[in-house]
Amino acid sequence: MDIDFILPQLYRLISQVESFNSCDRATVRTSDSAIRFAISRETNRFPVLSLEIWCSELDERLLPLAQVCSAFFPLSTLIQLDIVDDVFRLHWKYDMDATQWLEFLDPFTAVKDLRLSDQAARHVFQAWEELADERVTEVLPALQNIFLEGLEPLESVPKYIEGFVAARQLSGHPVAVHRWE
Repeated sequence: MDIDFILPQLYRLISQVESFNSCDRATVRTSDSAIRFAISRETNRFPVLSLEIWCSELDERLLPLAQVCSAFFPLSTLIQLDIVDDVFRLHWKYDMDATQWLEFLDPFTAVKDLRLSDQAARHVFQAWEELADERVTEVLPALQNIFLEGLEPLESVPKYIEGFVAARQLSGHPVAVHRWE
């Protein structure tokens, strides 16, 4: 993929469309062969813009997607972010550099609601574990609610997220964990 060629062309397209500034939701959806980023409005279920990056390894798509998203999309207006896997088992490399997730999430400064499928949640919170407690509010600073797919109704906060929730509480920026149905 020649990202240096694609980015200027994409910027010209996106900078001409005013309706992107009124979007308040984003969805990242992975499949066996692609990762898709879509932005939309709460009042409309259909995306205003959708971008797909095709690649043989899912972890190789995250960094280019992060570069495109942070450079061209009005991410500061988004209040909800969904990260969903569309495959039975994600093919992320387990030794994937967690900083890629942090770089991807960094520009979503206004996101209040983060909705995660089960597998995506494990990868995102693995990345957050690498943050020092005092930096836990730097990524997604406005975050208030986390919705987890597969969370049982009476289940407490899953073990892999406990440290993050505790650190946010201590920092004065608590988050609530909910079941995503």
